[in-house]
Parts: sequence; C-alpha cells; structure tokens
Amino acid sequence: GLGANSTNPEFYSQYDQQDALGGISVVKTAPPGDGEIVAISGATITSNAVNSAVKAAAEAARGLLGQQ
Repeated sequence: GLGANSTNPEFYSQYDQQDALGGISVVKTAPPGDGEIVAISGATITSNAVNSAVKAAAEAARGLLGQQ
C-alpha cells in the first residue's frame, strides 16, 4: 500500500538534520517548515507512526547515552 513509501529516501531523508528531541511534526502540505515532515499522501497514519518511532528512538538513544 501507500505506507510502503515510508521506506523511500524521498520520505525518510526528511529526517536528516532534524532535531527529533526538539519536536518534529507531520504536515500535509509542502514546503515543510523547521521541525516539519511532509506526510506521505494518502498514508498519514503511517507517516505519524514513523514520526513516533523516530522520536522514541531518539529518546532511547539519549537515555542509553546517559543524557537528560
């Protein structure tokens, strides 16, 4: 389905240079602003799930590194 597009570089490369701990939101329109990722058209639930996973991974990494 459309959610499979989350594995495409056009989607996930939006996370490059983003501050996952500072907050990233999913938006439906381009161009995105600072801290925003453009959702996959027709797959907003997947886009939000990926965004939640990125945030959780960043928080886990911070904890493993002993940072607060």
